[in-house]
Amino acid sequence: MGILIESYVLGTVTTNCYVATDKSSGDILVIDPALYMGRLSAALSARRDKIKRIVLTHRHFDHLLGVAALKADTGALIGIHELDAEGLTDPDVSLAARAGMRQTPVMADVFLKDGDTFNLGESSFTIVHTPGHTAGGICLCCDNQMFTGDTLFQSDIGRCDLPTGDYKTLKKSLSRIGGMKNIRDIYPGHGQGSSLLHELKTNVYLKEAMNEI
Repeated sequence: MGILIESYVLGTVTTNCYVATDKSSGDILVIDPALYMGRLSAALSARRDKIKRIVLTHRHFDHLLGVAALKADTGALIGIHELDAEGLTDPDVSLAARAGMRQTPVMADVFLKDGDTFNLGESSFTIVHTPGHTAGGICLCCDNQMFTGDTLFQSDIGRCDLPTGDYKTLKKSLSRIGGMKNIRDIYPGHGQGSSLLHELKTNVYLKEAMNEI
């Protein structure tokens, strides 16, 4: 039956937080809860018992400041790549301190690795390790949909000039995404959604990466 995807634009950096609900069971995955107050808290208040997992696409504060409160409210399992896990506990690593933001530390429950899968009701999600924006950046795939975090945006890519970022590494990640023929829809960490086909035709960074294969 697939998943229902809701998008909430949260925080000062206008981050896309996604709420993915398995249509069969009603079980919920929250991706990148930038904040857990206001719109997101209100939207999930009647469904808190169905929130099973929280996944972070990477270590930066603008994607994870709501994690601790959401975990406390729901008990959902927190997943992040091990190379970015320190961002959950250290505001210097998450860059929250640099931005003057307060962060409540919280520990990961699961370290996500490339190729890992997990089920949400009858839906299956696969982890794709896509370093370059950060060392532990990941994307999540479910059926023909991909949540790309700050790896790939509509007509753009994530910046590579922050700690553990690297443009050559990001290009390798982009070329991997570009070769995933089963992916149709792209849900990025910021900005409007897109399709992989559209990005392959128009995104200069993705086209450059694919030309170097």
